[in-house]
Amino acid sequence: MEYAHAAAGPNMDGVGPLAGTVSVPREFSQGDVERLRRGDRSALECAYRQFGARVHASCRGLLGNAADAEDAVQEIFLKLRERAAQFDGASRFSTWLFRITVNHCLHRLEKTRRRDAEQLPLDAEREFADGGASPLELAHVRDAHEVLERRLDALNDEHRAVLVLRELNDMSYAEIASALEIPVGTVMSRLARGRRLLAESLRAISRASTKVRE
Repeated sequence: MEYAHAAAGPNMDGVGPLAGTVSVPREFSQGDVERLRRGDRSALECAYRQFGARVHASCRGLLGNAADAEDAVQEIFLKLRERAAQFDGASRFSTWLFRITVNHCLHRLEKTRRRDAEQLPLDAEREFADGGASPLELAHVRDAHEVLERRLDALNDEHRAVLVLRELNDMSYAEIASALEIPVGTVMSRLARGRRLLAESLRAISRASTKVRE
């Protein structure tokens, strides 16, 4: 499944390519929400234009894989259409959408973990038999962006979700708290802990990479 997320929206039962680029999103109006609830295709396209890039960035940060992120965006906007009637206006529309995004990605991660756990013995045996590269060697040849994504992926779901919403989507503590349905104080503590773990992980990679070069 392929689409250029800045120029074309998800393939939503006949919803074609979207013209233009994604700009800084305004908040969805009540009129937009009502049109979405009625199943208006143009409202769904509008939602994608406004939030597609941010949803994609969140999925990429949470899932750590470009292909999985693109599939997740497709699924999330289909889910948005199906669940539009459930939006009660208690929070901002964007906050509600990112709650759907985070929950969907975490569910995907859990399914992936279960699948990988079943495949792990065979995969590990093949890796050792083939003399595969070590994690350090693999990290050394990837660019910084890919390394950062893998370090994010190494964090637990709680810390990664808060970091992605704060750093990639510039959401306020209150917005993150609402999206994840946790207290603001918990957001702050998870963010501080996540940043510290990420920094420590990146420093460790940097030190190891320096030793390899030496």
